[in-house]
Amino acid sequence: MTDGSYNQKYTGSDSRTQARETCKEMKKAGVTVYSVGFKISKGSSPDETMKQCASSNEYYYNAAKGDALKQAFRDVALKIADLRITE
Repeated sequence: MTDGSYNQKYTGSDSRTQARETCKEMKKAGVTVYSVGFKISKGSSPDETMKQCASSNEYYYNAAKGDALKQAFRDVALKIADLRITE
């Protein structure tokens, strides 16, 4: 979960670039990525980054208010509760 403000630098690159790369590598490894943003302007750069990070549109939540944020986490919890670990 994030406010979408990628305003920190780490080891020479900005945090937005690092977030995108991290998400890309997780998805490449088969990890399902859920992204939850809070009060992010629709269509903004942070909104697009969060959408790109999620495994698909159904795994991206952009909550404008507290109730929507709670519902987003409930939805994620229900989705991951159905997961099964197999060999």
